[in-house]
Amino acid sequence: MKQRVLQFGAVLACYLTAYLVSRQVFGIGMPFYAYTPDWAARNILLPCALVSAFPTLLGRFRFAWVTSGGYLCGVVLGELLGGFQSHLPPQYPHYGWIICIAVYGCSALAGAAVEKIGGKQVSR
Repeated sequence: MKQRVLQFGAVLACYLTAYLVSRQVFGIGMPFYAYTPDWAARNILLPCALVSAFPTLLGRFRFAWVTSGGYLCGVVLGELLGGFQSHLPPQYPHYGWIICIAVYGCSALAGAAVEKIGGKQVSR
């Protein structure tokens, strides 16, 4: 049980770090404003964190880390590939948000597959 709680805390700490970096470095009015990290931190970070963290309490550590990595990859890919009009500042036509959600969804499916293939859960 102790390992489950530690993993739960570690996953939430990763998401908290992502939130703080997104809001303090890439937020509106900050020196390196980026649309997707700011949008994701405001809109989907909490649900993603809960979906990623709670399975650790059931011993599904692989799922948690795959989805956490998927969230971060989704934010990065969304920012890099989401802007189709490079001469305009980031705004609603920026599709980074949908890329971020799609990558996170794919990582959730991949995490479930990794858990299924990975064998028995850890029971401590």
